[in-house]
Amino acid sequence: MSRISIIFLVVVLLGSCTSTNPSQETTTTPDTTQISVETTDSVTNTTDTSTFQWDTELCQNKGTYLTKQYSEAQLKDTYTLWSASSLLSTSATVFKPQDIGQLDQNTSKLEKEYADKRKQLEQLNPIQTPYWVKLKKARLQELDEDYQLRKLTLEANRNPSVLLNSKYAESCRQYAEALASADSTQILETWKAMAEEQKKNNGSPEQYMRIFYTKYNSVENLDYAKVEIMTFGWWNCCNMQLNRVNQDMAMEEEFNKLFTSVQSQCDEP
Repeated sequence: MSRISIIFLVVVLLGSCTSTNPSQETTTTPDTTQISVETTDSVTNTTDTSTFQWDTELCQNKGTYLTKQYSEAQLKDTYTLWSASSLLSTSATVFKPQDIGQLDQNTSKLEKEYADKRKQLEQLNPIQTPYWVKLKKARLQELDEDYQLRKLTLEANRNPSVLLNSKYAESCRQYAEALASADSTQILETWKAMAEEQKKNNGSPEQYMRIFYTKYNSVENLDYAKVEIMTFGWWNCCNMQLNRVNQDMAMEEEFNKLFTSVQSQCDEP
């Protein structure tokens, strides 16, 4: 064998001994980072949400909320602030003269009801957003004004002259002056004028006036006049001037905004 052939054979053998396995260079370790993040997020979502249930007129509702934002107690107080009326139930007027004596015991009843209701309102801790903070103030104002009018009206059943110096005297003066008057003619004329005005909004105006004249021509006409002027004249006139909370759909929409989702099951209206 020639020298050149021997050298060539050696070179070939050396080259085959130094080659590598290409499959070892393309092997990769699976990336598990994304799976870990998704698992963590799932646990966080379960921990940070809860549900709250409440009723409206026709529906049973369930909302999901973020526990980092609100507590269940705050949602309960907010729902109470939205759904519960701040008006009082102690009556300051009657519909029949023979019931006037029952109003004497209502003064102490009114004081207790007002004190209890105001304490309940003050202790409410609703969601501290401008809307619900403002609503709490409006509820307290509504309660205070309702109480003051009822207290004044109860006192006026015994001493009607107090109506002449009240804040409602200017806008409801014809009723205040008639109730405080010793002139029976003025009282009866005010009562009759009031009846003529009210019959316009009555579904049966002729029947309404027949009932009115039956009382007007009775021996108790002055007693009927004072009761109806107080109840349908004075009370209605003043009541229209109170700052009332408007219980509308906007309030329900604001409550629903506190939840990430709301499910409702409703009856047919």
